Amino acid sequence: MKHYCIFPILLLASLYSTAQPGQINIDRIEQMPSLPSDFFIRDWRKVARDYDYLIFDTTRQGQYLPFSRLGMMGQYNYPDNQPIFLDTYVGSSWHHQQAEAINLIPAVVGASLVGIDKSNQNGINYVAALKDFFNQKNGQNVYLNNYFASSGSDWWYDLMPNVYFYQLKWLYPYGASDFEYQYSQVAERWLGCVYALGGSTKPWQIPNMNYRAFNLITGKPLTTGVPEPEASGAIAWLLLQAYFTTNMEKYRQGAELAMEFLDGLTSNPSYELQLSYGVMAAASMNAIVGTNYDLTKMLNWCFDRGNLRGWGANVGKWGEAEVNGLIGEVNGDEGYAFVMNGFQQAAALAPIPKYDKRYARALAKWLTNLASSSRYFYWNALPSDYQDNYSWASQYDTSACIPYEALKSTWQGKSPFARGDAIAGGWAATNLSLYSGSSVGYLGAIIKRTSVDEILTFDLNQTDFLVKDSLPAFLFYNPCDTTREFSFDLPSGSWKAYESLTEFFFTDVIFGSLTLSIPAHEARLVRLYPASENCTLVGNHLVCNNKILDYQYHYNFSKKLRIKALESEVNPVEKNSAFRVWAKADQIPEGSIPTYIWNFNGTQSTTLADSIELTAPSQTGTYLLTLEVQAGNQSAQDTLRIEVVEWIPKPPVIDSISVSKLYCNPLEKISLKMWTDTIGSGPCYFSWMSSAGQITFSENNAEFVAPSSEQIVIITGKVSNFLELSSTKSIEILVRDTLHLSAQPLIWYPFDTSDSNAVANSFHATSIGTLKASDARNIENKAKRFISSSDLIYTENESELNFPFPLTVSCWIYPEKIFQEHYIFSHGSWQERFKLSLLPDHHLRFTVNTSAGITDLDSKTIIPLNQYIHVTGIYTGFSLEIYINGSLDNFMSCNGNLNSSTHPITLGRMNEIETMYSFWGRIDEFKLWKDALTLSEVKNLPSIWYSSFNGQKLHVYPTLLRKEESIRISGIEAGSEVELYSVFGQVVGIDFQINPGETSTIRLPASIRSGMYLLRCSQPSQGTEVVKIVIY
Repeated sequence: MKHYCIFPILLLASLYSTAQPGQINIDRIEQMPSLPSDFFIRDWRKVARDYDYLIFDTTRQGQYLPFSRLGMMGQYNYPDNQPIFLDTYVGSSWHHQQAEAINLIPAVVGASLVGIDKSNQNGINYVAALKDFFNQKNGQNVYLNNYFASSGSDWWYDLMPNVYFYQLKWLYPYGASDFEYQYSQVAERWLGCVYALGGSTKPWQIPNMNYRAFNLITGKPLTTGVPEPEASGAIAWLLLQAYFTTNMEKYRQGAELAMEFLDGLTSNPSYELQLSYGVMAAASMNAIVGTNYDLTKMLNWCFDRGNLRGWGANVGKWGEAEVNGLIGEVNGDEGYAFVMNGFQQAAALAPIPKYDKRYARALAKWLTNLASSSRYFYWNALPSDYQDNYSWASQYDTSACIPYEALKSTWQGKSPFARGDAIAGGWAATNLSLYSGSSVGYLGAIIKRTSVDEILTFDLNQTDFLVKDSLPAFLFYNPCDTTREFSFDLPSGSWKAYESLTEFFFTDVIFGSLTLSIPAHEARLVRLYPASENCTLVGNHLVCNNKILDYQYHYNFSKKLRIKALESEVNPVEKNSAFRVWAKADQIPEGSIPTYIWNFNGTQSTTLADSIELTAPSQTGTYLLTLEVQAGNQSAQDTLRIEVVEWIPKPPVIDSISVSKLYCNPLEKISLKMWTDTIGSGPCYFSWMSSAGQITFSENNAEFVAPSSEQIVIITGKVSNFLELSSTKSIEILVRDTLHLSAQPLIWYPFDTSDSNAVANSFHATSIGTLKASDARNIENKAKRFISSSDLIYTENESELNFPFPLTVSCWIYPEKIFQEHYIFSHGSWQERFKLSLLPDHHLRFTVNTSAGITDLDSKTIIPLNQYIHVTGIYTGFSLEIYINGSLDNFMSCNGNLNSSTHPITLGRMNEIETMYSFWGRIDEFKLWKDALTLSEVKNLPSIWYSSFNGQKLHVYPTLLRKEESIRISGIEAGSEVELYSVFGQVVGIDFQINPGETSTIRLPASIRSGMYLLRCSQPSQGTEVVKIVIY
């Protein structure tokens, strides 16, 4: 129904439409047209619903279909959960083996925003199933991009899954019983990150967050690679949401610390998406908390081209297509826009006008352009030869709901061209992108139609995941050159209306729909409130029943003096003891010097410093510290409760756990000891537990019997005092069968005389540009030297090399330069399968990409320059291991099948294309097994060589023979020692009866295993010689 008394309302509205005060322009948006010449708006809500029905239909038939499936119950982090798998691209190279949080969670959130109940869709609770992205088994205790992943490589992949999870929980507060615990853990972990990077409230200190990533296990930032300082914005968004939800001040303080780092930057930190969520957090903090972050600067960053990655908003035409507002790479005439980034930036920024109405017109103009331009990512908007995969899309995606990942300004002479990175990267057969399309529901929820095609309704509450129970808020923009009158549908019920930009109150009760008139190129922000309620002014806030309609009524953006932190050095404190308190005032009037007035235990002190040392009373109890800060004509107050106690018991602390060995055979017994500091803790008692096997203990000493199967066992020691104050520490024990005899290698490149595989007539290598060099024995021309980024050794990719596990890879390395990450060997790198690299800090990093996620293991040992080091990496299917010079250096839990690669195995490079991370130095004796070598076998590897020590010729015939046949050996002098070794350095028990100076015949026993062996002869005058023997 139309509201009644429409004409007086229209008349009053027109009185206020002659000007639009207070709007702030965003420079890049001003370069966009008000109305694109090819303006057309898809029904984005319908696109989102069609997309959901297509990708979650597990019965859909056809090429590359279906896209999703359910996994096994208890497969990952929760025994009661059945995980979901969803392809990242159409035609994924890992069909039905992929599950990315940045794909699945936005898909569920987006569908929910357009009205689909994902907690019960066709009998499946997709909401609860997503809890498996909370990586608890590996101790990360946050949401990560895979079900079993590691933090510390890329903040985008580490933070955005948590942002999406908070959105999911916002929509489904009780979606899973574990959500509450997960929610608090996410907040605690990222709050800990802020403090680990130097943030503090005692005293107030801004963290340094200018890093690539942060490892939640080691507590260290990643200092290499392109930094992502915008991640501070995503962390601020998470902590602010936690503060608004829990009212816990520590989260507000953490959000402010992260945001102050972002606000303090002087250059554009834009990388990908995290900045937008940070700007949204800054806007709401300014309005609600009372901060004063520079929104104009930050919003310009969101759209201007940033230097870190060339990211920003595209402007103008590509060919005949208007691409204004599309987010991605902005490189002059070589733009490359990505659809997901536009959808997500719209979701993040759309609510901002509620919190700062000065940006309403700019953001509405951009959203209008984005809503029109985004259609070009879909197959039905471009000619068939202006896109990569028209044939598949037109046949199987008849509703055109799956977008291409990206839109290229020009490709093969055609502009624009819909494509992406998947085909070129070997990740999929098409560039049609599910991870991109999964965010379409955000845009579909924001945009609604009005009675005028060119004027859209932007619902500002749909993607506001920070403030609950917000009153309806609708933003409109007139892109036309003349004043336009339009109507739009209202939510059910009877309402009163307020227009925030002109600050006009509609006097009548309205219901059904509302008609407005907007001048050309202006915006209107309509807020609705219940017809039975009235508005009041509280400070500069216009309030209706404790809900805010306008945060800056009369455009009053003045800020009040506030105290953002009041913290005690310790709390509780012992009686009669001295302790320090810090305060931090904010929004101090310009030109004034604050005065701090402290009141504690009946004593008042006035200081100009924001810190004071106090003395606790002699009586126990709770005392109130009050602080008043005065500056100019303003004052602010805060209080802090100080608990005074008789004494503070010191928690016992475990300094370390010593162990007789960190690895053992199944059923082997090892001993452990807990080293503790219990001074001041009182009487203490000890306990031990293990994740497998059996453990017995007496006080701080324990004996552990390993389980019968190979695995990594976690042993935890705990010390507690009579007050239940306690400390725990855990260590991991690698249980591996050291008696197992492994198969011979698939590949062995000695590099002595050629690049051939020494153990089979297959998998031969090809060298490009490498030089010959001396090996670790100082024999000339027996190793390969890499002196250019174009140098490469590669082995053509074959299906036999893409086995799931186990894997062992080893070689000698002699690094000559380390100035960035350098790849030693790789099979598809971390993006596809595995790699071993040298980091700038001289540590090794062994990385595997499995069906459970990407896992990095760094060596503990620092790798020196200009020195040969033997390195081995092993992936067992349950563990990732690094060995240096035959000794175990580090290991960690890891599972899943190794993903396949489309690239060749490469030595000295990331792959056959990328030259940026090339290795500088020597590589020798490269070997690869489809097996997990035992620790004893790895120990022998550095002493196993294909060639002889000094080039002497040992006369052995035949070298290819069957079991029970005989070897004839001649040319051996008296005093020589002859032994037969497996390729792992294990001595084969054969009694060699050698007659010096004559030909000796030795018969091989029937019990010997088939494979390759090394006959080693050490002669007094000629040194050691080695001959390869193959037994079949």
